[in-house]
Amino acid sequence: MRPFKLSEHAKRLKGSYPRSELLLKVVANADDPEKLGIVQQWVTEGIPYSFREHPILYESIRRWLGRELGIHAKEITLIGSARIGYSMAPPPDYGQLFSTSSDLDFSAISECLFQKCVEAFNRWVADYTSGEAVPRHPTEEFFWQNNREVVPNNIRRGFIDPHKIPTLKRYQVTCDILDSLYRLHEKLKVTDDAPQVRKITIRVFKAWGAALRQFKFNLSLIAKNASL
Repeated sequence: MRPFKLSEHAKRLKGSYPRSELLLKVVANADDPEKLGIVQQWVTEGIPYSFREHPILYESIRRWLGRELGIHAKEITLIGSARIGYSMAPPPDYGQLFSTSSDLDFSAISECLFQKCVEAFNRWVADYTSGEAVPRHPTEEFFWQNNREVVPNNIRRGFIDPHKIPTLKRYQVTCDILDSLYRLHEKLKVTDDAPQVRKITIRVFKAWGAALRQFKFNLSLIAKNASL
């Protein structure tokens, strides 16, 4: 019987919230299976740092948001600084501690919700191209043009950001998602012991495979570009 083997670098990762410097050093030296394990264990699972004192509150939030989005609570997870305790954004922001100026970044892993968002995006692109949907000002036009170019590539990679679809009634799923996030933010403001944050976001993935690939890619890129 052969034992499970871990690299010497991977053995250094212990506890729920490893130091930011250590995490990058391990990722930089890990092979793909270990990188995937790091993503699964520390980036998407476990009790989030922001709810470490009241984990059942996190579960209540997931149940509420799941009902709002029409998906199971298990299809919702929290990532980023709220999950591990510090920013997972590229340098120079990487490693900044979670605080009231941070965000709650949720991920929804649901093929059904993903397809609804894709359909809304495609309707918007058709309306924008035909002139039926018109930006209200130059700033909105800039973002619309950028989103029309960027989002299709994201869709091919298996995810979509609902906030990159205009909040117009003809794209109802976008309105519903962003309204749910707004109300969740307001609920947290009046909830005892809830983390107070700058804003709440969500990204919708087609499947767990797409989500894990994207998280692994992001973390590997940060480790590659960081000064270790």
